[in-house]
Amino acid sequence: MVALCQAKTNRESSTEATHECISFVSEDEPVNNLARAPLDAAVTLSGDYDFYPTSHTGCWEVNVVAMSTSSGSGACSGYAVAWAVTDPYGAMWGHGLNAGPDKDTFDRAMRAAAVDAIKDIRQMRAIKLMK
Repeated sequence: MVALCQAKTNRESSTEATHECISFVSEDEPVNNLARAPLDAAVTLSGDYDFYPTSHTGCWEVNVVAMSTSSGSGACSGYAVAWAVTDPYGAMWGHGLNAGPDKDTFDRAMRAAAVDAIKDIRQMRAIKLMK
């Protein structure tokens, strides 16, 4: 009985020590302002992962690059938002590109990035369990 309680305690403490997290990474301040909050909302909605607004040791990262697109006359015609999901060791697991006519493009892109990051984390857990 004592051994079972000890095993349960060890499992619980190892779960706490390895709680998964997702962090936001971008070198571009305008991107930070438009993309960080939607990614935070999408990640924390799941309730299973911690979110960090900047790079954080041990976290999966969503790296974001964005640019505005312009028409032939030079007027802004929308945005292109690219993102890549990397594990805590720097290996890329997923990526995507979203384009659209307005700033809602950032919301759609960050929801897709969060879904991909969560899927990748779960996939990594399954691989670890198989070993």
